[in-house]
Amino acid sequence: MNNKYYLSLRELFSESILRNLILFFILYIFTISQVWDSIFLLLFPLITFSFSVIFNLINENKWRIQFNEYYIIYNPLGSEKKHANRLFFSSLLQLIFIFWIGAESFYHPQLINDYSFLFIIIFIFIYTFTYFWIFIDIWNYCHIIIDITKYNVNIEKENINHNTFIHNINLRKIKLILYLSMSLFLILNAFNWLFTFLTYNAYIPGYNFILPGTGIESSQPLLLHFIFYPLLLISPIFTIILLFLVYRESHNINPESLKKFLNSMSENLKILILEKFRTLNKTFINNLDRE
Repeated sequence: MNNKYYLSLRELFSESILRNLILFFILYIFTISQVWDSIFLLLFPLITFSFSVIFNLINENKWRIQFNEYYIIYNPLGSEKKHANRLFFSSLLQLIFIFWIGAESFYHPQLINDYSFLFIIIFIFIYTFTYFWIFIDIWNYCHIIIDITKYNVNIEKENINHNTFIHNINLRKIKLILYLSMSLFLILNAFNWLFTFLTYNAYIPGYNFILPGTGIESSQPLLLHFIFYPLLLISPIFTIILLFLVYRESHNINPESLKKFLNSMSENLKILILEKFRTLNKTFINNLDRE
């Protein structure tokens, strides 16, 4: 296969992605240097940041699916840039909270018992809200647009009545996805608050999480409830499922609308657009061919 189909790391990672990587991992190393017995808490910002990098890679390399003959604005997942920025901000905020609780365990160990309850509540709120945050305004950016007016010099000769095709995601379905995400966010935080309260009041057993300064001036470890562990994976997994539903719904294009757009142009231009569009949505084009 021709080497032009492969991207080097230098081509794949932009300056902004590298900047975010450097900033995150410098703060991550500073936090690890506090000598944590367990890095379980550090997995929360790491997972969030991984999502940010993925969306950033998609956003920075989307220009590769733009063609000279016409222009495709392809946003099946909404604004990847906004997703990446929100996830990156949250990952840094989570790291700062972890660094703060670790530093407090050294410098003010007597206050850990007073802060730990609030730390758990706020930390999980930030983590779960981030994945809900993605869906708050996603319908404003979920669309597929084919605009041939700017890139086809022969457009006037084609006698085309409609020069742009726009497909927006079904608003009712995307709002249902938003409500599912919001419901999960509220349920997880309600459970976290309830189990944290019950654990700190000795109604149910908990798990002692050793902080870097635990033991200094007889300070106690961080007391976590056992539901804290599945909280690490529930939001990311559920978000992946919802994003898949968004992606599938964004490709649910009305064949009649696209046919009308394609029939308004010459056969050569129609074939060209179908071939280019096939690279983005083979399944839909196959269904269109069978219509």
